[in-house]
Amino acid sequence: MSGNFQQREPWMMMSGEKRLEDVLADQIMGANGDQAMSLLSRYAFQEMSFNRFEHQLRRDAEKEHMEKIAKLREERERRNKEEAEAKRRKIEENK
Repeated sequence: MSGNFQQREPWMMMSGEKRLEDVLADQIMGANGDQAMSLLSRYAFQEMSFNRFEHQLRRDAEKEHMEKIAKLREERERRNKEEAEAKRRKIEENK
């Protein structure tokens, strides 16, 4: 518990205090902090959108792959049934 002594939730801060992220942004970017944060958030949104898009592409490819596998299984089962039926007919004809 002593390790969390310095941490405070945003609702616990006094009105004059800045959030740590804001302080760091001001220190790093100076007067252009808001603009830089805006660009950073826009970049993060684009990155998130791209990651979502990539994930959707992977899911679509996986779905197509699974559909192909299912079709191949159905075809194999149909072929096996036909072969079994042909064998059965051949055996009956030979009797």
